Amino acid sequence: MPTRIEKRLEPFFWRIIRRVTREDVVDLPQLTPADLRDIKNYFPMEKFFLFGHERSGTALLGRLIRTHPDVHCDWTGHFFTHSPTFLELFRDPKLMEKFYDPNFRWNEGRDSRSLVLRALIDFLMEKNAIKLGKKIVGDKSPNTYANDQAIRYMNAVYPDGKLIYIIRDGRDVLISQRFREFIEFPERLKHADRKIRSDYIRNPDPFFENRRSLFTRAGIERRTKIWERNVRLSIMAGRELLSDRFHTLRFEDLLASPDEEVGKIWEFLGVDPSGMADAIQAEMRINPVVSWQAKKNVEQLKTVSKGKKGSWRELFTPYDRKVFKNLAADLLIQFRYESDDAW
Repeated sequence: MPTRIEKRLEPFFWRIIRRVTREDVVDLPQLTPADLRDIKNYFPMEKFFLFGHERSGTALLGRLIRTHPDVHCDWTGHFFTHSPTFLELFRDPKLMEKFYDPNFRWNEGRDSRSLVLRALIDFLMEKNAIKLGKKIVGDKSPNTYANDQAIRYMNAVYPDGKLIYIIRDGRDVLISQRFREFIEFPERLKHADRKIRSDYIRNPDPFFENRRSLFTRAGIERRTKIWERNVRLSIMAGRELLSDRFHTLRFEDLLASPDEEVGKIWEFLGVDPSGMADAIQAEMRINPVVSWQAKKNVEQLKTVSKGKKGSWRELFTPYDRKVFKNLAADLLIQFRYESDDAW
């Protein structure tokens, strides 16, 4: 069970998450068909967004998508997905008047926030794509904490935009997150987590024998809740709001059949996927994360292959399994990671 201190910290953590994902919600108006016609005169490229929980393969998928000669995908614009978002532009009450006051004739006497936001984001997205001679442009930004709200914002500003959402087995997501913290951000770890990291470095055997957990008990519960909430709400909102403008795939299927999965995405975006197999395979052989983490000089932590399927089986303790099963078993079954809860 979580310690007394961990229990006391849990409500504080969820207050932070609620503030980021709910209390900061801005009621954006939907862009109208007339707005779309106007904006397309200046920024004609088709737009897409790539969301997913962090450590679910968004970076790999973004790299693969942009190997197509007609498609560009940039990184972590976080236009709708990370606080503070671009919507902070509209929080100043005096500035807000300019978006409503009919005396400012450029706004045509109506709420013009979505149109202004669309023009800003379109410019930022298209300027690099134009230089590369691309015709379609997107942005890869994990929506880990923004959940469905990021999709609602995206839909208000981009009612013509498409959304790709990538899913990965949440148990492997948690393992990947943990090793990233150990390797890249050890200074951010709390005392109990630093202790786990130092114990792992000194002797990893108990961790791989399922006798020691990489997480505190409160930590595994918290992380599982975040993953489950993100995936569940994102899928629901995507299907409800976007319909045929929404495409999902599993990270594991991308690894197993990259040509097929990326080909489906290119067809979804409206470009021809033929003749791209060599480019996809060449990109699959590159792993910038490994190169970056190699510079951190932490050889003692390089014991789990990046992007490996099923790492959780080596490192989840019985308690870790119990927590994930209690909180997220339905999603694992829904996305075919398990056929039942007997694991």
